[in-house]
Amino acid sequence: DEIMTPVGDYALIFLYVGLLSFLCSRVMMASWIIIGQSTGSKIKEQYAKALLRQEIEWFDRSNPNELITQISEDCNCIQEAVGEKIGSFIMTISTFLTGIIIGFIEGWQISLILLAGIPFLVASSIFSLVIIQRSRKGLTILQLKYLLVCLTKAGQWNRWIHLKIW
Repeated sequence: DEIMTPVGDYALIFLYVGLLSFLCSRVMMASWIIIGQSTGSKIKEQYAKALLRQEIEWFDRSNPNELITQISEDCNCIQEAVGEKIGSFIMTISTFLTGIIIGFIEGWQISLILLAGIPFLVASSIFSLVIIQRSRKGLTILQLKYLLVCLTKAGQWNRWIHLKIW
């Protein structure tokens, strides 16, 4: 009982801190999303006013379908950047800095040792971002031909078609 009482108290403290952190992060993200939506609406309004001030010849040279699509995409990108991305960035940086500060207050020796590993974490993050960006581009024609030859030689082609992975 002597050990279980403090453990239970610490578990409740962690639970309360976790719930408070969850609540605060949700409120922050909702606030940034609202700010992003209002910014996107203001930009759309200003863009519409700027379009109405254009000369008639400008509309003759522009494709209306492309114009509407471009306006929508640009405003959505701005809205997304101002909303969720800034909120996530602020939350990530503040969590990182708070963790470092608390770590140095509680045990500066171990924090200093762990701080030496940060360049490796940054390098692995950059490496994974490069991999993700390259994979988003999709397979090149040469890679597809190579995959087709390998699957045909291995007798796996029918199974890929059957599983609808291809």
